[in-house]
Amino acid sequence: MSANDRVINGNLIVERFGTWPSFHDAEVISVLLSGHRPKQPSCEMVVDGWMMTNKVDARGYYVSEKHSLVTFRFEELIASDFSNFNDQNCLSSLWIEEEPFQNESALRVQLPTNYGLEGSALCRRVVVASVQPCDENGQPASEG
Repeated sequence: MSANDRVINGNLIVERFGTWPSFHDAEVISVLLSGHRPKQPSCEMVVDGWMMTNKVDARGYYVSEKHSLVTFRFEELIASDFSNFNDQNCLSSLWIEEEPFQNESALRVQLPTNYGLEGSALCRRVVVASVQPCDENGQPASEG
């Protein structure tokens, strides 16, 4: 079992994209850290991701498809280390691995950067709260 298999509602990502994407060049839109009691600390992160195709448009750029706003929630946050958040937070990738913590299994979310936000979070659970179709600018797709 991979760490991605432990992501609650991870099937929403696979259903939308057809596979678990690398999130290469995906943009982190927002990060919300919450430590309000009685709940455990948590982090909610919205990422604008897509699938790159092997098609090339008239300008010579690779065509991307299935643009989506993916909302991750890192529950029972044990540790977090985020830096360089700015007006464009382009990830190199987003990956999750199991890591022992106090004789139990935890999940480490790694966010290497191309530009802007970088960091990691260690938590007990990773939840995909939603996967919402959007346009190429990260704006939610209109209904109908």
